[in-house]
Amino acid sequence: MSQKNLNKLFRPRSLAVIGASNREGTVGNLVMRNLLKAGFSGPIMPVNPKYQAVYGVYSYADVASLPIVPDLAVICTPPQPVPELIAELGAWGTRAAIVMTKGLNREKTAAGVDLQQAMLDAAAPYELRLLGENSLGVLVPAARLNASFSHLSALPGKIAFVSQSGAMCMAVLDWACARNIGFSHFVSLGSSVDVDFADVIDYLGSDPKTSSILLYMESVHDGRRFMSAARAAARNKPVLVIKSGRTPEGASVVASHSGIITGSDEVYDAAIRRAGMLRVDDIDELFAGVESLAKAGRMRGDNLAILCNGSSLGVMAVDALSASGGHLADLSEATLEQLDAILPSPWLRNNPVDIFSNATRERYERAYKVLAQAPEVDIILVIHAPVATSDSMAAAEGIVSAFKETPCSLLTCWVGEATVKQPRELFSREGIATYNTPTTAVQAFMHGIRYRQNQRLLMETPESLTSAFKPDVEAARRFVRQALDEQGGTPRNHDASTLLAAYGIRSMTPGGGPGVGTYDLLISVKHDPVFGPVITFGQGGHGAQQTGDSAVSLPPLNMSLARDLIYRTRIAQLLSHSSAQPVDIINALCQTLIQVAQLIIDIPELLELEINPLAVNGHEVVARTARVMLKTVDADFAPRLAIRPYPKHLEETFKLTDGRELLLRPIRPEDEPNHYKLLKKSTEEDLRYRFFGELQKLRHSQMARLTQIDYDREMAFVAVYEKDGESETLGVVRTVTDPNNESAEFAILLGTGLKGTGLSVKLMSKMIDYCRSRGTTVMTGQILADNYRMLGLARKIGFTLTPVPGEGIVEVSLLLNPSSEKVASDA
Repeated sequence: MSQKNLNKLFRPRSLAVIGASNREGTVGNLVMRNLLKAGFSGPIMPVNPKYQAVYGVYSYADVASLPIVPDLAVICTPPQPVPELIAELGAWGTRAAIVMTKGLNREKTAAGVDLQQAMLDAAAPYELRLLGENSLGVLVPAARLNASFSHLSALPGKIAFVSQSGAMCMAVLDWACARNIGFSHFVSLGSSVDVDFADVIDYLGSDPKTSSILLYMESVHDGRRFMSAARAAARNKPVLVIKSGRTPEGASVVASHSGIITGSDEVYDAAIRRAGMLRVDDIDELFAGVESLAKAGRMRGDNLAILCNGSSLGVMAVDALSASGGHLADLSEATLEQLDAILPSPWLRNNPVDIFSNATRERYERAYKVLAQAPEVDIILVIHAPVATSDSMAAAEGIVSAFKETPCSLLTCWVGEATVKQPRELFSREGIATYNTPTTAVQAFMHGIRYRQNQRLLMETPESLTSAFKPDVEAARRFVRQALDEQGGTPRNHDASTLLAAYGIRSMTPGGGPGVGTYDLLISVKHDPVFGPVITFGQGGHGAQQTGDSAVSLPPLNMSLARDLIYRTRIAQLLSHSSAQPVDIINALCQTLIQVAQLIIDIPELLELEINPLAVNGHEVVARTARVMLKTVDADFAPRLAIRPYPKHLEETFKLTDGRELLLRPIRPEDEPNHYKLLKKSTEEDLRYRFFGELQKLRHSQMARLTQIDYDREMAFVAVYEKDGESETLGVVRTVTDPNNESAEFAILLGTGLKGTGLSVKLMSKMIDYCRSRGTTVMTGQILADNYRMLGLARKIGFTLTPVPGEGIVEVSLLLNPSSEKVASDA
């Protein structure tokens, strides 16, 4: 990921429009019109030798004639001059360009070089960022920037929309304007030859003025960069995705349109889920999902209570809920008795709660409060149909009043059009989610549930693996070398039993293995062109493909992720209910999936693997038939996995001055319990030095952020002491590196009583060596001015110390790789 010079793209101080025009309907004309209409405060400089002025603004003959260096250039010319223009702008000092021109990949320079590649080559020496080609442009309403040829302007708001399709951009903008929905950023990526989803997601993920990110995606260029950016952003704010090409036919159209191999849709689904994002099907769902996540409040669980003034609307909501796999709250007898005192007799005493068509404001208020206080209810959906016997606005006012007195996760649905406009506007003003139909409201509720499930999976603490799993990597490598020698240059299938045995997966001997009560399962590995190796689990046997009962996940896996993969299949329910020891068999399958995932990590030559059937009963898991396909890899092959696995090669042992031997290794999600103990045992002073203040209650979400890290963008080394089968974390050092890999900020914490043991120097040295090996330019940190021991350590290691006047803080920095400095962008 790189955010280098993206500030010039989204927050420019000056602009040049290359190819600006007075001819109506041209791209250069529309861009100038939109820039001026938006009221951009900086200089706008049209460039076109045909005109003295465009829209009354003085026009320059060429780039060399510009009076100042534009931060951003908007290219609206034919394809041929684009590479030369980019080179000229880069030399002049411009650091970002929106390329609206299309067709560069279909034309060549006089020297026969593809124009698109020539443009990239021209930009590279100056780190000039390119948005496009074939981009509709960028809109940032808060900056009064509309550098696009859109027919409409965007309203200001907190939602960011990013799309590869210009047509979808214009459709969404039109849809949003009709509903008064605003945006913080509106970005058309076009062909994404440089600036892509990963770059923009990274930028928006740290933007305080963006509360949620919406993506329209056709394809991803680099699965690993995308996953890293998406996982980081989704931890901080909702990220919702429309992914086109669900069907093979749709994917084929996308590929023919973009020229990009799109990969499998089910793998995209797995990637979106793994990153903690939420996938939706259309524009209505996209914004309904945003509304529910932003306004429904934090849901305690997934039990929905429906309050309605007509049974038919309640039934419609229940049907939609049931079809989506949702749960109706089971109202307790205590709750029903409270409702008995409010509702006319007889009423059905069930959920949905029908309060009758003549319901008054008071009845709405009282019924809502009963449900909001019921412990078995997690969220309420209030549905109202306009009738002559009930005032729609009064009912809405009653719900708002009750909501303020008794807050609860709340969705509203005032059905109709003519008489419910004011109630909907009231709900919107009060920050209460509101929808047009019961079905839409339920869909929004289910979006919230799925989003919460994805987030929970993202932060779930997995149990530790059994220490008995120690793969024989050398035996596996011997098998691979021999198989590759035998097959020559053509990949072919090999019996995989020897390879599986090296990773603790038993294969069936003739006449042996599970018998009565056996289930045939499938575990396979295939290579996706975007996200690399993926693991499939599901029903096996001869009819595996016909059942369609399988699920996909990206490696690496831990126990939590493996269990989630299993439970996304129908066969999991049979395994859970038919086995005498369902927990044991599920755990055994999880262990097998983790072993396969580790095999993928360790053996880059693995192209395909299929274990079918994998036989299981209540006692054991055995591969009946397994085949593997291998392929020779180059020494400098690109990273295969979309998510960087645990870097085991960074493990080392270290002996303290008191003789104890520790394991220094990268942190793992399984470390959360021991990390919690380290913080709980630390003194108040140590915690103040580490966190610059009093550490409040340690929540699981905080601990998950500390232990479940993305090794591509941060690192934490823990010092682990093992004795009598128990482990203890004695210290930790961590760095978070900016997306440009220029600066890594460190923090360190040692357990009580470990000062002077040599551990702090060792941890810091290990982290410095790691960051230096990654090419990071500088390591930085902030140290409280009274933390004399840490200041002494920093000085001893070679950090430069710079006190911050009046702040009680000393900033420290250590230059790691002077030669890695690149062309600096303008300040």
